[in-house]
Amino acid sequence: FSAKRAEILMHIIEHKIEYSITQAEEMYRLASQTNNTQGMRYAKLCLMNAYLMSARYKEGENAGFEAYHLLPATASLEERKDILQEISLACASIESEESLKYLKEFEIVLDKMSRQEAKFKLRIHHTSYLLLETLYANYYLQNGHIDEARIHLKKMNEYLCRLRHQSAFRSIGQQRSRLPDKTGRDTC
Repeated sequence: FSAKRAEILMHIIEHKIEYSITQAEEMYRLASQTNNTQGMRYAKLCLMNAYLMSARYKEGENAGFEAYHLLPATASLEERKDILQEISLACASIESEESLKYLKEFEIVLDKMSRQEAKFKLRIHHTSYLLLETLYANYYLQNGHIDEARIHLKKMNEYLCRLRHQSAFRSIGQQRSRLPDKTGRDTC
């Protein structure tokens, strides 16, 4: 089903939307018949992308949510993060409370992963948090909630600073680039 998903996504990129929808529906039928929930999830994600590309936003959003609900209870946090990230990115332009609910679920999963990784002194997902804050800021800006958006824009800056700091340690000898704020001060 992974190869079929890649094929359908290529058709979506080529703007063969109706063909992609037909193929994804057929993929879903086959996966259902064989009781392959991963194949069913992949088909729903393909449908989400195809519907969104054809401005069928509600159908696309629903297909993404159905894909998430097809995750087994035993799914790892990494699997949950990956699918929530894909749904959140795909649905970023949709102004719905339901999309916000999945953004919050994405944040909960990232927080759980970070707590687990902190116990073992593993890397924290700063890039995923940066994406999350970007999506939150985008959502609140689209909906005219400037004060809420400002909170997330500040958090975005914090994660950018952390990422710059991490890369400075990785690239010994290179000067760390910094972005000044309106007053000319370093924001990191």
